[in-house]
Amino acid sequence: MLKKKLPAFTMIEIVIVIAIFTVLLVLFLPIATQQFTANRVKTSASSMSSDVYVYQQKAYNRIDGESYGVSFGTNTYTLFTGTSLGAGTNLVIVDLAQNVTISNVNLDDASNEIVFSPGDLEPSTFGTITMTDGSTSYNLDVNAEGLIDTYKL
Repeated sequence: MLKKKLPAFTMIEIVIVIAIFTVLLVLFLPIATQQFTANRVKTSASSMSSDVYVYQQKAYNRIDGESYGVSFGTNTYTLFTGTSLGAGTNLVIVDLAQNVTISNVNLDDASNEIVFSPGDLEPSTFGTITMTDGSTSYNLDVNAEGLIDTYKL
């Protein structure tokens, strides 16, 4: 009695396909990892920009008749109600994404706080905040008129 051969892949075909997938994985994994970490910085910069904008709008709309501000640390920034972080209330501490740090705070009054007064879009100080993950950096600019911009360096 003759056995009928069933259609199947040979061992060589399977090994070749596995080898091709392995080569592709080795080539594209570093690129995907780099994009993922760069996205963390972009997301952190975007979130910080949104938070500064929201607090600017709260001050402009005179919510509770208070000033609103943002204080910048190394791995965090703090949102507060009041004229300064020291005298502030309703503190909200925001942690940056893993491995993302604020590498430079360059404000015109050499402080690390931006405060918006009630009914005003213009900040108490203006300048640039830089955040990085060591390879990718983003700047958050707040100018004297209160315009907020985020861009990649």
